Amino acid sequence: MTCIICQEPAVSAEPRLCQAHFTQWVEETVRETITAYELLKPDWRIAVAASGGKDSTSLLSILKKLGYHVEALAIDEGIPGYRDQTLEDLKTFTQQEGIPLRIIRVAEAYGTTIQHVAEAQRIIPCRVCGVWRRRLLERAALGEGYDALATGHNLDDEVQSLLMNLAKAQLSVLARQQPITGGDAREGFTRRVKPFILLSEKHIALYSILKRFPVHYTECPYHSLGFRHRMRIPLSYQEKKRLLLSHYRMQYATREEPLTRCRICGLPSSRSVCAACAYAKSYAGNTSQNEDNP
Repeated sequence: MTCIICQEPAVSAEPRLCQAHFTQWVEETVRETITAYELLKPDWRIAVAASGGKDSTSLLSILKKLGYHVEALAIDEGIPGYRDQTLEDLKTFTQQEGIPLRIIRVAEAYGTTIQHVAEAQRIIPCRVCGVWRRRLLERAALGEGYDALATGHNLDDEVQSLLMNLAKAQLSVLARQQPITGGDAREGFTRRVKPFILLSEKHIALYSILKRFPVHYTECPYHSLGFRHRMRIPLSYQEKKRLLLSHYRMQYATREEPLTRCRICGLPSSRSVCAACAYAKSYAGNTSQNEDNP
């Protein structure tokens, strides 16, 4: 199998490209996605939601290469044997690249860890983890005054989210699933952008391998417990891309839930107490104090 451009040995089947042209294609796809959806501006200060995994590490590298001012923002959920390793990888990478890194610990913010939530066995830990991660990233992005928060959600992630929201009939959430959320669209949220939406998980994994990033290719020990795990469907790259782009073009006649402010943390919420604070109250019992110290 040879590259369709230069006839060198191909490293990828879809698209069929050699190493040099594949890495160029990945970077160009990100640049085109940013331009097409007007995700970022050149002079913005951008926080990248970083974990030390292949997606966020590749995103940090590519955005920096494209000339953006990026900083890494990481959440330590407190999962021993997993997050401690990925954060060490992230520290190594950011030090090599001269990228500022800030780590926020769930234990300091909410008085407990995802490990303890899992051990309590009252709820699937992925549900709490996702809520707390999003809330802590949002608080940090607002507090530091970033112009945008970039996440490493890839094509597979987006298709899984699409199917999850369809399965749960969450039409208002489905309507908000776009390349840009927050910012101008919903007052009180930092602009969130997804530059990887047209790249598959395999594309990004291969890119990170070819670039020799210091990444351990491991998954969270709880990943199989979440509903998202069941939404991994065997579609081709082009089929997933067609499905997602069709969703982006679709108009949804849905009624938005009115946003108020959480009476505990003060951030936007559709309820008087947001899900993040409700979970904290359930598992830590001391939300008001912990919320002041992210």
